Amino acid sequence: MTRIKLETVPPLPPLKAWHLLAPAHTIADLKLDICRNILPSKTPSNLSLSLDGFALLESCPVDVLHDGDLVIVQLKVAPQASVPSPLKAQPAAASTSKQMLDPTTTTATTVKTSQKRKAVLLDEDSSSEDSSDDDSSSSSSSSSSSSSSASSAPPEISSKPKQYVPPGHGKLATQRRNLRRRTKHHYDRISSETTVDPSNPNEIPIAGPSEPRKPRERPVPVVKVVDTVSAPIMMASLSNKNKRRGFKQSMMSARPARIVFDQPEDSVMVSNTQVLPFQSTTDASILNATMHVRVVPPSEKQAAGLLPSNVFVTSVDVEDSDRHHTQQEEHVDSGRMDDAPEEEFVLPYDDVPQAQSTVDFLEVKRKWDSLQLLTSTAQIQVDSVVAWKALGLNPATCTPEMCLYAGRVLESTPDKVTIAKLQDNNAGVIHVLGGDVMMEEEEEHMWSELLQQNWRVLS
Repeated sequence: MTRIKLETVPPLPPLKAWHLLAPAHTIADLKLDICRNILPSKTPSNLSLSLDGFALLESCPVDVLHDGDLVIVQLKVAPQASVPSPLKAQPAAASTSKQMLDPTTTTATTVKTSQKRKAVLLDEDSSSEDSSDDDSSSSSSSSSSSSSSASSAPPEISSKPKQYVPPGHGKLATQRRNLRRRTKHHYDRISSETTVDPSNPNEIPIAGPSEPRKPRERPVPVVKVVDTVSAPIMMASLSNKNKRRGFKQSMMSARPARIVFDQPEDSVMVSNTQVLPFQSTTDASILNATMHVRVVPPSEKQAAGLLPSNVFVTSVDVEDSDRHHTQQEEHVDSGRMDDAPEEEFVLPYDDVPQAQSTVDFLEVKRKWDSLQLLTSTAQIQVDSVVAWKALGLNPATCTPEMCLYAGRVLESTPDKVTIAKLQDNNAGVIHVLGGDVMMEEEEEHMWSELLQQNWRVLS
């Protein structure tokens, strides 16, 4: 038999269980089996089954379920009653208002009302009937107009009573707006109070012939006081979190008024040319003022008899102004070393003068196999030239390779031999990796190793 997993979803009680499929044909039979054995309080019509998020229809056969499938059991969602939206009521109200505003509808309503009034007031005279007709028509027209206005006007929104705020305690934005308005009114009032300039003939009103011509008066300088307290500060409308607290109030503090005096056009500028102190002096006086003052040495006072008896004159003029410069120059000169021509010193170390290398390295390489092989110590003496090959660094390519070396024998003993390397003249001046020129080097070789390295005897 096939077994499946059942799991319920809230608001059903939580349940996870295995269930054996009874011999059924459709999903509706499975629902009936579940309500009979697992959920006895529910009816099959209120349940819905789903597999992997897909609903299982009641007419679907049970063969769609395989062994181990997870079937979700949940309640069906009841359809909610549709609530009429307020947007649908607006066309009805609009149609009602159109009908009330229609003149044919208004006339019919007026006729019906007048007929009712006439049936009630049959005993009255014709004048009263006429008046009643007029009153009814007027009342109907007024009622129609009031109804039309009521239908057209939107309902008023109920608002809370506004709280009274004393002046100067409102919002910051309101205070700034009031400040800008007051500033604007202030400057508008100043601009409207400006007087007409009499120097402009187009702005002077034309006087009558009977009025005497008044003499022209000199204009009085006008003093303009700029109100710096009420002037708006542009930075006050900005915000900066990095500023200290209360910096805007400090900018809005009172500042002294700035007074600007207007100078009349016909005033004459009187310039009092006064000689300044630096203009009256000459270049010679400036140079004389910067020169050192001459100090009278005590020898002159002694010759004039101005020194007391207990004072004597030494041989050093301590008050001489030029003496300090001389001593300083002597001190500098004594500490300074002049550049003397260097002399060449030759130290004799009893070195034996050596001749230049006459070994042709190219010829030695070409005749290497035919040269005499060094096999015993008796083949070489002092000043003999030998050649050998060893692993070294090629100075031209800076790569390791088997290089050819030649040297002159300096000393020969039974155990070792001292050889001075010769430089290859064909390569020119060769610099080693340290920047120095390759010079002749002295090397010591043991005879036991030397005889095994296939050295050659050149001379």
